[in-house]
Amino acid sequence: MKKSAGEEKEKPRDKVVVITDPETAKGFTLGGVEVCSFLDVRKAREKIHLLLQDEGTKVLVVNDEFLEDIDDRDREIIESSSPPAVMPIPAAETGLSRHRKSSLRKVIRRSASQI
Repeated sequence: MKKSAGEEKEKPRDKVVVITDPETAKGFTLGGVEVCSFLDVRKAREKIHLLLQDEGTKVLVVNDEFLEDIDDRDREIIESSSPPAVMPIPAAETGLSRHRKSSLRKVIRRSASQI
């Protein structure tokens, strides 16, 4: 049985979303991806929570400061192998530590296998 146009559910589009501070956001905006910038960590975490539930979000690039002390349920989603793949990036004032580089490599490998 054929569905009418009104009955078909629109498939969510695959998207990359960046959540970071306003200074770092400038560079990502030039890259043409969806960018959400926040100064308030609480508001950034609320947006992260929403995007983790969004089927259309396939890659979530997040300022690593926003991931500190994140809700346990959200942490479980981030650490699972299902989309979205979450890629932490260093905050504007800090560098990328050896531990962060190792974690970032793992996330990139996992992301590449899902795409």
